[in-house]
Amino acid sequence: MQDQRYLARPFAQSTDRKVLKNTLKHTIPLLTFKLGASIAHCFSKQYFSSETLAFLGWDCTPDFVQNQMLFELAQGVNLFTHHAYYYTVSEAGKRDCPPSWSYQQPMFDVLGRMNRVWTRLARLLRRGKYGADTLLIYPISLLSLPRLNDISQKIITNDSDSPVNQAETALASLVLELCRRHISFDILDEVILNQQASVLRDGAIRIGSMKYHTVVRPDVLPLTDTLETLLAKLKHQGGRIISATDAPNLIAPDLLFNGKDSEEILVVKCQMKKYQEYLLLNLSGKDLHPDIQLPKENAETVLYDPLAGKRIMVKPNALKHLLLRKGAALMLMSPNFTATTLDFASSQYAEYGSSIHIHPCSIEFGEDNLRRIIPIDGKAVVTLEKGASVTAILAESQSLSKIHINGKPLAKPSKSSVYDCNIFDVSCKGLFKNGDNAIVVHSEEPIYLKGRFCADAENHVLLQPQKVSKHGNLAAMGYPNYCGKITYTYRFKGKYAQLEVDSANSSRVRINGRDAGVIFGNPHFLYIGELCNMGDNLLEIELYNQFGNLIAETAPYGINAVTLHV
Repeated sequence: MQDQRYLARPFAQSTDRKVLKNTLKHTIPLLTFKLGASIAHCFSKQYFSSETLAFLGWDCTPDFVQNQMLFELAQGVNLFTHHAYYYTVSEAGKRDCPPSWSYQQPMFDVLGRMNRVWTRLARLLRRGKYGADTLLIYPISLLSLPRLNDISQKIITNDSDSPVNQAETALASLVLELCRRHISFDILDEVILNQQASVLRDGAIRIGSMKYHTVVRPDVLPLTDTLETLLAKLKHQGGRIISATDAPNLIAPDLLFNGKDSEEILVVKCQMKKYQEYLLLNLSGKDLHPDIQLPKENAETVLYDPLAGKRIMVKPNALKHLLLRKGAALMLMSPNFTATTLDFASSQYAEYGSSIHIHPCSIEFGEDNLRRIIPIDGKAVVTLEKGASVTAILAESQSLSKIHINGKPLAKPSKSSVYDCNIFDVSCKGLFKNGDNAIVVHSEEPIYLKGRFCADAENHVLLQPQKVSKHGNLAAMGYPNYCGKITYTYRFKGKYAQLEVDSANSSRVRINGRDAGVIFGNPHFLYIGELCNMGDNLLEIELYNQFGNLIAETAPYGINAVTLHV
């Protein structure tokens, strides 16, 4: 789901996903994730692998990447394979299955830091065992429905009256309801249960390494005789079998929340030897006050910020004032868990007494500006106004020999660009003049003009370069296709606990010349208290936009606001 509100609705809508050609089949993301996770809980020995970040498009933001990776970690994924790690995206590569997560992305510089964060969280979630005591049955009759001739033409449509969709909807709604009520459970199909399940003397059913004392059976769809016999044996041994209708009200939640909209907090319980540990992930798209009600056995729970990698020191009743920001994760750890500590008042989970907005002293671009040109019928006219200059042409290797500027060919290429090994940077000094310039390209691929100018996002007009000195969308300020690093510099007085950067892009932060860390997606907060002086402070934010600015549609980028909190 593009908004990642997996706990808001059961079905993905057309706006949630890339609609593949010639299919109207709807998808049920949460059910799909739970089915995969349940198999892993039962049968994986150590690692659960997932190919991630595929088919997202070049406009995919760090916010989406961060939230999606945290969501998949919460489902048990602990071995990531990044999709589309290309050494070149030239020719069809840029249209094939974007985005690449290799060096072409300007934010590649900070992806290693985020991989370490995700790795740390995966290791923490592997400390215990998934704490589910409830099993849902995915009936074999649901699997066989698509093979029935009378509905075979309806199963790939969104017809809510078809039998398969009625059954799917009921099951998907139950899965959603249990998650919203913070009840841990697994869901396995009847084929696996018939082959793998056994009943234990303590009234539990075992599948692989998991045991369940409560089984939720479907209300309408029949079960096989084999499974009915197994459930009768389970009931005789003292196990609990309940209907899908009764399940949400008969099963106790893992954690209780009193805060509004806390149903969209995903809770994952990990069972340790003596304690339970929990991961909380806010999928609501807004800041929440969850007001967590801990059970007595968890009274000594340790709060841990998995993104900062720090244990949070809290006072009694501090959980009532905890703010779980949109996209934020929080862990409740065993009392013996140790880590570098951070005072609650300085953490991202605290509300702040005072804040100030600061404005940039300067905004510096690391490289010359770029303007993408897509010729029509192999031709384009570019207008240079007085004060603008073009110093180089960037083009893919197969296009270079076919490019002419005002009737003159380019020089032979001497070096690849920093953006892609198959894009070449060729000097074109003296080929461009003030006024209109004719470009002839016998190729379908775009070319790029490089130089000192501001670019019109709508037309091929290059303007005199202007100094950018304010927050806002840099694409609209004359840099629609810029692909590189931008350094924002600020000065402020006094010590502050948290830095908040309102931007859709990732960034690396320095305070007084010292590395403060990386902001990569939600939440856009970074602890800076230990690096600030009581007097003057220098803040530098290196912002990384996305490769899509260069090769795809122009997307807004830049910093919208910077706030300091204390």
